[in-house]
Amino acid sequence: MKHAAATREVRYWLPPLILYLAASLLYNASFPVMEIPDEPYHYGYIEQLRRGEGFPDPTTAPDNLAEFESSQAPLYYMTAAAVLRLFPDLPAWGGVQELKLNRWFGAYPGGLDNKNIFLHNLDDPEQWFQGIGKGVRVARLVAMAYGLVSVLAAYLLAREVTTGVPWLPALAGALVAFNPRFIQIGAAVQNDTAAAAFVGLTLWRMARIVRRRPSARWEYALAGLFAGLAAISKSSALTTFPLLLFGLGLAWAADRKERSSASLTEWGKRAVALLGTAAVSGGWWYVLNAVLYGDPLRSSAYESYPLVYPGLRRLRDLLPDLPRSLFSYWADLGYGGDLSPGPLFYAGAWAIVALSLIGLIRWMWNHRPAAGGEEQPRRGLRSWALLLLIASEGVMAIAVYIRLQQTFNFAWGRLLLPGVAAFATLMAVGLYHLWPRRLIGQIAALFLMVYAFLIPALVLLPAYLPPRVSEVPPLLERLDWRYGEVVRLVGYDMESRVIVAGQERRVTLCWETLARPEIDYAFALHFVGPENRLVGARDSYHGLGRYPSSVWRTGDLFCDEVGVSVAPDLEPAQIYQIEISVYDPDTLVRLPVYDSSGAEAPPFAGWVKAPSHAEIPSTALPVDVVFGDKIALRGYAPGTGSLTLYWEALTAPQEDLTVFVHVVDGDGNIVAQDDSLPRQGRYPTRAWDAGEIIADEHPVSLPASASRIYVGLYRAATGERLPAMAGGQRLPNDAVELSPD
Repeated sequence: MKHAAATREVRYWLPPLILYLAASLLYNASFPVMEIPDEPYHYGYIEQLRRGEGFPDPTTAPDNLAEFESSQAPLYYMTAAAVLRLFPDLPAWGGVQELKLNRWFGAYPGGLDNKNIFLHNLDDPEQWFQGIGKGVRVARLVAMAYGLVSVLAAYLLAREVTTGVPWLPALAGALVAFNPRFIQIGAAVQNDTAAAAFVGLTLWRMARIVRRRPSARWEYALAGLFAGLAAISKSSALTTFPLLLFGLGLAWAADRKERSSASLTEWGKRAVALLGTAAVSGGWWYVLNAVLYGDPLRSSAYESYPLVYPGLRRLRDLLPDLPRSLFSYWADLGYGGDLSPGPLFYAGAWAIVALSLIGLIRWMWNHRPAAGGEEQPRRGLRSWALLLLIASEGVMAIAVYIRLQQTFNFAWGRLLLPGVAAFATLMAVGLYHLWPRRLIGQIAALFLMVYAFLIPALVLLPAYLPPRVSEVPPLLERLDWRYGEVVRLVGYDMESRVIVAGQERRVTLCWETLARPEIDYAFALHFVGPENRLVGARDSYHGLGRYPSSVWRTGDLFCDEVGVSVAPDLEPAQIYQIEISVYDPDTLVRLPVYDSSGAEAPPFAGWVKAPSHAEIPSTALPVDVVFGDKIALRGYAPGTGSLTLYWEALTAPQEDLTVFVHVVDGDGNIVAQDDSLPRQGRYPTRAWDAGEIIADEHPVSLPASASRIYVGLYRAATGERLPAMAGGQRLPNDAVELSPD
């Protein structure tokens, strides 16, 4: 009978574990080495222990391998170091200085732009299971093992606090297993999963004590042991110590209602077993630090850390961070936390939370004392005492998180994850107490699971893999420019040449590698205006950080989709030149540029434009002449020393046309003239789009002898004038006659 029940139970707890294992391995493989927050320093902590150098000294944090992570409690690092000693061929790790920093990391929060903090060669076996890569990925597996325990702890906790619903504990486990943020920390060299595991196990054992009030003192000692292990996993898991006291109080209060309650002396012995075991298994670490450094929490490791606020922030100062706090509990991926699965995921995840809260409120309302609800419900959550126990851990986890946010400017949702078993169990219980019960839970688990497995393919790999292509796509401009003997710019593409003040214009640059230099060159993409004013500029390593030149394979084709932020004070009706250079970012020396014939390339690769926003004023003198079915002259306004023409583009001319303005006297002699591109070359006709109105001012004086003004358009290369048509008739000399008055 028991065997059959155990077999049935396996089908509930095993799937979340297997799926979490698969997802964690997938994330482990998707993140390059050291690309999860603070991995170099967590690995440095492990390395010191692996070498037998002891725990890192927090008072010398800037000078040791762990740096500011010297503050961390040791359990995960001790475990990982013990595992890594099984691999004697691992090379020594010299610290973060062994890595090449991506100087443009985090500068561009949108898209897949420079999300890697370090430059990598993903073709190098050391990124995988050789060298340091092997050590990092094995250390990640240790974190994953603790993550598996966390999922199991959530299952066991939910099983203990609920009744009559065999699938509900599996839902709690799934809400841990399919949380992308939790999967990431289980695929990282970090101690968060160890804390989550032992906080969850402590909650489970305390729930047993509150519910069953066992007489065997080993039950209390085991709960204390888990609490102590939580405390030496992460200092934020010290919440387990007040949890022990609160849980013991709930158990004692419940026991006092029983006829056969234990004596006060017996409860004292249970308390000693509980708290004494916790103090011995977890307290030694904090006593040791107090003795050695006068600093139980090793907080001195942060004294020189730049991301610590000089004083505690006020609670109201945290409000602007609330959206990211909410989002980052579920998915705050990558080193900078700005790899996102998109708004639909966050909306769905927080819909799950909202529905859970509604379900919990419904349970509390139905089981309020005044309602006479069942003390021992037949299905769902068993009692108020168990709800209070779990909620207390959730509240303490949130309180610790708020305190960390007041102290550090990097405190985001993963720091809530030591309480993940409590949060997941509360959510599972809340979802169960809604209708339709099973369907809502299944939808929630399926939603998170689908995203959890799609994120590596849709978010992570595109952010890190080199953007190689098998062939170059169609381009707006084909250039074939060669930069030294290093790389060829095949050309560039963009959806539109129009740039808008304060907005971003995306330009795709396609390259072909010619060599594998030792230098990691960078490229610069500039929009240049009159007097060499930059109105847009982007610099980056190639591949937007994903394919630095020192790891190129000769002959590779790849394309960079570059976002260029445009200045907010853009002058309209103006073209801006595109300048593309390749340079050494350490010396700023540019590589020489040659065109496809081997000659020196021109300074600019093309142009973009700020469109005209002109309108024809009511004071302008009306005209209606069409030149070559392309451009119409709609009005003009004589001024002192100038003549303003109002053109309308009927189509996109796509060629440069010169405007001539000839002022003649009564005898037909030219007394003033101006031949120039529109707006003195600042907005040539090749940049015009159909429907644009262009105010084109020409610097011509109108002497008293001026009798007539002739205006037209011609091609400078040939002198050919565009046919000028008015009222269906072609005008003489293809010029429109205007009055100077």
